[in-house]
Order: sequence, then structure tokens, then C-alpha cells
Amino acid sequence: MSRDDEKIAELRDRIQRPNFINIVGYSEEKAHSGFLKWLLEIPGLGARVAADLWNPAASDAAHLDPSVISTVVAQREWKVGGRALDLYVQLVMRDGGARHLFCEFKVDGTLGYINQARQLREDSRSKLPGEDHAYVWFALGGARFWDSPPDWHQVGPTEFLELLARLDVSGDTAHSLVRQYREALELEILRGEVAHPSLENQDEDLGFRGRDLWYAAYDRLRRYLAEPEEWSIYSGVRNPVLAHYAAWKDPRLKLPVGKLGYELNWNRFVAKTVWNKGAQSATALRQLLDTLWAEWRSSDLATRYSNARKGQRRKAEEVSTLLSVKLDLDDLAQAARHVNELSQPVRRMLAETAAAYRRSAST
Repeated sequence: MSRDDEKIAELRDRIQRPNFINIVGYSEEKAHSGFLKWLLEIPGLGARVAADLWNPAASDAAHLDPSVISTVVAQREWKVGGRALDLYVQLVMRDGGARHLFCEFKVDGTLGYINQARQLREDSRSKLPGEDHAYVWFALGGARFWDSPPDWHQVGPTEFLELLARLDVSGDTAHSLVRQYREALELEILRGEVAHPSLENQDEDLGFRGRDLWYAAYDRLRRYLAEPEEWSIYSGVRNPVLAHYAAWKDPRLKLPVGKLGYELNWNRFVAKTVWNKGAQSATALRQLLDTLWAEWRSSDLATRYSNARKGQRRKAEEVSTLLSVKLDLDDLAQAARHVNELSQPVRRMLAETAAAYRRSAST
């Protein structure tokens, strides 16, 4: 039995144990914000939790000791700028002052989360001017593999688990709730360690919730890549994505009407174009398709990856696939080697394609 098989067996066994978070649904953000609110309002314990969240998140260097906090007041669904922050926490200080902790929860992520985080910061500062603010982004499921939003301190399952491990919780009920929540976090971490596309049909048995399995599997694959820090995981409209952001930002791949780049969608390595709104035309796309396909066909890769497909135009879409190569993801390390082999040559081909397009557009 392999190490992954052992962990899968452990996961399958432990997930059967009664757990209030799994009963409510691990993907329910309110289950997590509700648990933290309850924890913050436990006399004596709440100040310790609040300080543990504040200290790594605050922009100032001054350490906040729990003893200087008089009261912790937590409010869920706090209205700010036409939005609702998941959890607003006011730390009332013994000297009469106050500090403000803003907590947003994401489990498996949402499109537009970077803009949402930025707007929440701006709106909260407008509503409560001052500098005594700290922002905590709880990414407790597949969202932990995404890029964290700027100016927010990210807390994932591992960090939250470490915080809970430092607490001395008294009372049978409270102790049981904290123990169950800690186990839910442990199971989520375990899912990330065994995630693999082959488990896709076992979602309910193991607690996967859909695309979160792919985000975790991409994270495992990303560790084998030549430049893992340059690959980002997020959700596309129709599919999970592992994108090479450096390629998407490469000025050589920029067009007057859009840009080119490459990424993984499901089990395919895909070269794509993203058009500026309203800029797509049948003629322009046909030129890109033909140029890149000719570059591909003349390369050594065409023989080694004979299942490659030329893209097809889909009307009225701002994203178009130019080329796709199906990869075998059974062995993630081997799949990463294929991605490494494809990346730089395809990037050069895309640069040639973009240059040809620019030359034709200037004549």
C-alpha cells in the first residue's frame, strides 16, 4: 500500500465520525465564521484568540497582549459599502480605545475575490477611519491554493489549527466543539495531501466538494514544476486553472487586441488568447490559430505529443483556445515533467505568433 493509499484509508475512516462542521457542510462559510464568533465571545478565551489573529495581521509592529483587551465584540454579516463582511470584530481596550479586526472567509473560492477584498478594505476604512485596523483572510478549503489578496493576512487550515492548539478550553461542550472543529481542519489538510484527479468520483466518500480536489491536485503538481512560484491556481468560468502568470504578463505575448498565454485546464495543457472586450474577429483568430499551429507542426514536440489539437473559434467569446495537449495525470511528477517540457517552447511559439500578428496589423 502506498503512502497516499494509507492516507486515503485514514481519511475514509475518520470522515465517518460525527462532526458538526461536516454535518452543516465544510463548504458553508457561515459555519466557519460562526465558530470563530462563538470562540471570540468566550470570556477570557476570546481576548487570546483576538490577539493571536491581530498580531500577525496588523501593519504596526507593536505586539498586542491579550491582557490589555477588555472586551471582544464580534458581529457577523457586518454591512459596509453595500456589501457584508463575514465577521467584524471590535477589540475594546482597557485604556478606552478600540481596534478593529475584519475577517472574510472563503472555502473553495469565488471569482473576483481580489476585487472583493480590495473593496472591503476601502469601504471599511471609509466607515471606520483610523489606523487601528487588521484584515484576516480565512482560506479554509480550495481557496488556500489561490493567490492571497494584497494587504490581507491569510489564515489557512494549518494556521487556524495551530491557533486552536494553543488554547486551553474548559467545559465539556466547548472542548468537544473545538475538538470537532480541529478534526475538520485536519481532514481538510489530509484531503490536500492526497488530492488526485483519479479521486474525482469519490468526492462524497472523502469529503471533496468538486473543484477543490483539482485545486489541491494542481498544488501538488505545481511543486514539481521548474518555476512553481510563477504558476497560479484559480477558478475559470468552466474549469479549474493552473496558469503560468509570467507568460500571461510577458510583453512579447501582448497583442494590440489582447494577450496570449498558457495554462492547465483540467488535464489539458492549453495555449490561449484573451481578447480585449469586443476586439475578437474571425480573421484575427484564424491568423493566430494558423500561425501557432504551423509553429507547432514544425517543432519536435508535434511528434512527441501527437494528441495535440488545434483550437476552434467559439463565437462571441473573449477567450479562445489556440492549441491544447492532453496530459496523463496519473503520475503528477511525470505530468509536471511534460508541462516543463512544453512551457518554454510553447512560449517561444506564442511570441512568434504575436510578432507575426503585430507585423500584419501594422501593414
